Amino acid sequence: MHDLIFENQAGLSTANLARKTQEFAGSIQGVNLALYKNCIGGTKAAAVVDNDVSLGMAVEVRGTPTVFVDGRVTRGLRDKEKLRSAIVEAMREASGKTAAVAHGAEPIATATNGATADAPPRKPPEK
Repeated sequence: MHDLIFENQAGLSTANLARKTQEFAGSIQGVNLALYKNCIGGTKAAAVVDNDVSLGMAVEVRGTPTVFVDGRVTRGLRDKEKLRSAIVEAMREASGKTAAVAHGAEPIATATNGATADAPPRKPPEK
């Protein structure tokens, strides 16, 4: 769906957005169009988005992607090595405390493929 909207953004307007996205959804194999229409027409999804926007504003998110490492916003992390370095540095600062990327997320050592302050990341298994 994202790709269809992105590829056809020149033809989208506030007036035709709902109709066009329904057309796009209908053209994707496996999409339950009735469920999609219910989601778009209901208030539940809007409430989730509104909550996300409010949370983002409260923590001063200014754009996407915004990445938080150990509760601190990081800006300009465009590649995985810079992100890995920021995570490892946060781990050093935490002095071995278990830290998580986000509430309910896996521990940082797992998220960084085994990297710790003193050990490099594990290599992924060969396929």
